Amino acid sequence: MEGRYGGIGFSINNKGYAGLGWNPYEKKDIWEYDTTSDQWTYLTDYPGKGSADVTSFVIGNIAYIGLSSMDINKEFYKYDPSTNQWVKLKNFVGGGSLNSCSFVINNTAFIGGGATNNNAFWKYNTSKDIWTEVASIPLPICLVAKGFSVLNKGYVITELGDNSNLLNQVWEYDASSNKWTQKKGFPGGKRWRANGFVLCDKIYYGGGIGITSHTLNDYWVYDPKIDVWSQISSLPDSSRSSSSIFTIGNKAYVCGGYNMPKNMPLYLSSLWQFDLGSACNSIQTEELHIPQKPLVYPNPTSDVFTINPEGLNAISVDLFNESGQLIYHHELTTTKSILISDLTDGLYFYKIVTEQGQTIHGKIQKI
Repeated sequence: MEGRYGGIGFSINNKGYAGLGWNPYEKKDIWEYDTTSDQWTYLTDYPGKGSADVTSFVIGNIAYIGLSSMDINKEFYKYDPSTNQWVKLKNFVGGGSLNSCSFVINNTAFIGGGATNNNAFWKYNTSKDIWTEVASIPLPICLVAKGFSVLNKGYVITELGDNSNLLNQVWEYDASSNKWTQKKGFPGGKRWRANGFVLCDKIYYGGGIGITSHTLNDYWVYDPKIDVWSQISSLPDSSRSSSSIFTIGNKAYVCGGYNMPKNMPLYLSSLWQFDLGSACNSIQTEELHIPQKPLVYPNPTSDVFTINPEGLNAISVDLFNESGQLIYHHELTTTKSILISDLTDGLYFYKIVTEQGQTIHGKIQKI
């Protein structure tokens, strides 16, 4: 597949799909990636106006693709990889817009933001082919953002706002109450056209274009359960922005994008795999081994807390402040008591690692 930026990426039935974008001409092609053979296969061309910054999401085994930076159009299509067929749907009822973001909650898609929608959001009923407006994100303008779905909530990381100011806000959307809640902001520096994906109920986010107009390669992980950001290893080969991304199992695939070394875009074609390995399984099963007694006690505490050893075999504990910074690490031996009398009063987040490789998260209040 040719190098490009601003393409789409999604996965269906353990196959990855990528396409569209710009390099520096509009691209309409869709390709399938087989992880077993490490091979790309050309499938079809997008029947709409192909370009960068098209919006896509998956419900069931069908991909939904639409909107575009070409002529600011409202077209939407659905694509079935099993038949390699396209079906045109009703036009989007909001503004035809580039850089809109999307997420899916309980088989309902939510789309909003972008160049002409400002802060408005809509939900889409796939069975009835109907768009309905929902609560707007509480910002005057949300020109560029990334959307994610985690644990039946939608998350939007804002990148470009009013007067083209760079943002780093994180907003959570609850479909049951139709309300937005602001969460801990992204700590890695303001940027736009960043890359992101979800693995094991966590959001991985990084790359993009920073305030100096150069591309970045740092990556961070956000845990919505405890509202904490942590930095992880950077992408090894080069900084990149606007990549096509899909996930299969415990792995994410970052394809293409562009690099801006000296204000001259370099269209990338390389494909990188990020593998969580067994870490994903430990995160998914972390609540299965919580003992009957309180895990951490007393809570709140003024000086010492103890980790209940019942069935855990805990080997280490980390403490993070509300900004997500690691402030304490302790390897556990025979004692399971942790002294925190020297810490400032407030809320802290713990991460306990067990001998079995499980990771358990929670909160503790220092008073």
